[in-house]
Amino acid sequence: QRASLIRACKTLGFEGDVAGAWRALDNDYSGFITLQEMDERSSLMIDAFRAWIIDNFGDPGLAFKVLDRDGMGVLNQAQFGRSLRRFGFRGLDLTNKITEEEVEFLFSSLRQSMRANYLSKSAFDLLYSWEPAPDPDPDDDVSLRGASKSTAARPRRPMRDSLVYSRCRQESAAH
Repeated sequence: QRASLIRACKTLGFEGDVAGAWRALDNDYSGFITLQEMDERSSLMIDAFRAWIIDNFGDPGLAFKVLDRDGMGVLNQAQFGRSLRRFGFRGLDLTNKITEEEVEFLFSSLRQSMRANYLSKSAFDLLYSWEPAPDPDPDDDVSLRGASKSTAARPRRPMRDSLVYSRCRQESAAH
């Protein structure tokens, strides 16, 4: 991974201290730079989204299929936000509906290209291999409201028991 950073720095024309940048980004000295180390809020939002998908759909591929209501194979930000609200994703604040700012933030975090104005199934496929961030140290002052625990620590509800699954079955029976 360090070689990738060196190549990226050369591509971007960065002439600073690459080794120092690596040490600054690799907070736990694991030899890997994780999203949690670079952007904790994005990491927590993706953790919450993945946990919601597993709890409610059982599978990222099925979640994409359900959220992609028009069947076009892509979701723009507006479609994504409507689907998240319709099926009850609450973002990091588990007491309210997801805000427009959180929809935009999650959408941007999942996009596979800064130029892409849509999400495809491949963005959801990354959630298969996503490893949730470890629970934060209780001594740290983490000011992210209502951050969910990692999916590894949460019991998984069988898909057939979830509210979203029930709604999906009702909607497919009606069509």
